[in-house]
Amino acid sequence: MKLDYKNIIENNLNIKKPVYKLLAYNNLLRAYLPSESTRLSPTSESSKLTIKGETKMKVTKLETLVLRVFYDTSMDCWGECTEDQNGSYNNVRDIAKKINLSEQQVGGVFTSLLNKNLIVDTKDSARNLPISDFVLGNVFAGNELLPEIAELLYIRGEK
Repeated sequence: MKLDYKNIIENNLNIKKPVYKLLAYNNLLRAYLPSESTRLSPTSESSKLTIKGETKMKVTKLETLVLRVFYDTSMDCWGECTEDQNGSYNNVRDIAKKINLSEQQVGGVFTSLLNKNLIVDTKDSARNLPISDFVLGNVFAGNELLPEIAELLYIRGEK
């Protein structure tokens, strides 16, 4: 089924009630995220992450999206994302809900990010949840987000 983005947007822009705005937002999110049959797999469409002039690894668009969710979580929590103020606590369920994927799909992305040391398993939950939280990993230098990571996540002028 092909979605008509223009009509979805036009039909959802004039809504005034908060509950319906939330539904409209969810419809827009579904319209812009790929469907089950066309979703990106962790191995498709990647960018090369180069740190200090040396190519370190390939990072897929889906991995980049998940890293951005971790970054945004820290920004929402602390107003910054640094090694000292790394409030990027998320688990598979959190990410799955936020980007509309299955927990199994997100688990695959987490495995890849763990192997690349871009996220770290805390082996616990700071939020007292029954499953482990993960945080951003080897993405900091001198207490700041590596410039290469900031560029990958399209962060301009944010802390």
